[in-house]
Amino acid sequence: MRVIARTIVVFALLWAGTPESSRAGELVCPPIARTQTASEPIAFGDGLLWKIERKGVAPSYLFGTIHVSDPRVLDIPAPVESALRASRLFVMEALFEPGAVARFAGAMYFDDGTRLEDLAGRPLAERAQLLLLRFNVPAEAARSLKPWAAFLTLNQPQADNGLPLDLLLMRRAQEHGLQVEGLETLEEQAEVFAAFSDAEQVAMLRDTVCHFDLVQAQLGRLVELYLRGDVAAIIRLTGEYAGSDRELAARMEKLLIDERNARMVERVQGALLRGGAFVAVGALHLPGSGGIAARLEQRGYALTRVH
Repeated sequence: MRVIARTIVVFALLWAGTPESSRAGELVCPPIARTQTASEPIAFGDGLLWKIERKGVAPSYLFGTIHVSDPRVLDIPAPVESALRASRLFVMEALFEPGAVARFAGAMYFDDGTRLEDLAGRPLAERAQLLLLRFNVPAEAARSLKPWAAFLTLNQPQADNGLPLDLLLMRRAQEHGLQVEGLETLEEQAEVFAAFSDAEQVAMLRDTVCHFDLVQAQLGRLVELYLRGDVAAIIRLTGEYAGSDRELAARMEKLLIDERNARMVERVQGALLRGGAFVAVGALHLPGSGGIAARLEQRGYALTRVH
């Protein structure tokens, strides 16, 4: 169930616009549209590890992760390892408790006899099922996947078969004797995707299926930029493609990034005020005026780049 850990990588996608209807037996794909992305500086867009300080409280750390298991990503830099060892509490996006994982897995599938093709149409569903085989999702299981779950699965790197960075950090924290907490529940993360209408979910899936090779190439570029700590460039990459459905793209950003940023900042306050926390969240949650780093600064914390 590594797909659970990809809630941020999801936003790093190609957005190709409003889907066209499928003709009988044929998948009709929307065209790719390239946009010019702004080149202005992005607050907290350079760096992955930030020291959080406030008078009278032991310092904490904020680290931006990427939810993949690329060996280069799992080679944790010395400053990150040092910050983790200096902490007493590890805070991640969501805890992977067995019961919660099972419930998330259940939420990915229809339980009322509905099939993917009932919502997406046979041409799109069949193409999606062929691609899902590359992710070890059997055809029968793929037929019962909800559109958002198929979309989420197909937005993983194909060769990503190991432990993602977030879970590796959690294990390291446990080995060092740190207490582990989560900022969200897996149920809440599933609810974010369920909040999209059936039509929106199908549109998301169609864009990914139609331009699957480009999506996979984008994911490879994301890893390279992450290894450089260039989060601003990741932001620009995610906005490089767009189409006529600007409203859906904006809704994704609102639900997947902005609203979750506000929720996580609110919930992390207790840990930061106790001090000694190592907070690990997806890197796209850190930068920008509405990012976690800026929101913490607005609350009176001082943030200094470490790595």
